[in-house]
Amino acid sequence: AVPRADGRTRVVVLGDSVAFGLDVSDEETFTHLLDARDNGIEASNLAVQGYGPGQELLVLEREGLREDPDVVVLAFCLANDFADAVLPVSLYDGRTPTPRFRLVGDRLLLDDSGPPPSPARAALQWLGDYSHLFNRAVALVPQEDLLPGLHWRDRKRAALSDEDYVLRLSVALVRRMNALSRERGVTFVVAVFPNQSSYRAKQYLAGRFVESLGRDGIPVIDMAARF
Repeated sequence: AVPRADGRTRVVVLGDSVAFGLDVSDEETFTHLLDARDNGIEASNLAVQGYGPGQELLVLEREGLREDPDVVVLAFCLANDFADAVLPVSLYDGRTPTPRFRLVGDRLLLDDSGPPPSPARAALQWLGDYSHLFNRAVALVPQEDLLPGLHWRDRKRAALSDEDYVLRLSVALVRRMNALSRERGVTFVVAVFPNQSSYRAKQYLAGRFVESLGRDGIPVIDMAARF
């Protein structure tokens, strides 16, 4: 674990591109602002763009709790997290295999048995992870030319076709995160970040999700109301 600063509350943040800070500088992320201000908080950002709730559960198990936090905040993104929980591949490119959990009865089972990437795909992934030059070059190429095929909105629509299962799976993943945190004496909080339509009215699936967590006693912050 990272050595603690005396008397400060340690917060670990999980999430996707919203918490990661896509398209803003490191100094503009909300975790940095929490960490930099004189508020008694030190914050650690473990969010990764494109991750879904299943991957965030794995991050909590393998990394987040090792940091010995006082509080874990899950930044749940209504725009895509429900679909990300279900899909075995990345929502936006439709190709990158992702570990996911399946719900069998009331049990969460990890399914990471997808086909391994080809050597060429693995090399591109490595460059994307470690090379600024590669990423700057890729940004100059229209993404539609790189990623032909089914549009991500069609993948999302298919992933959400069984809303009852999507809801049960999403709630089960958050319950597991809450249980893991509570076992360590860590406070767990869900911050629900809106998509565009959620500013006007809570969508049916999102509303049921928030209500289910509330019945379980899991603290939920509606960021649409805060914004």
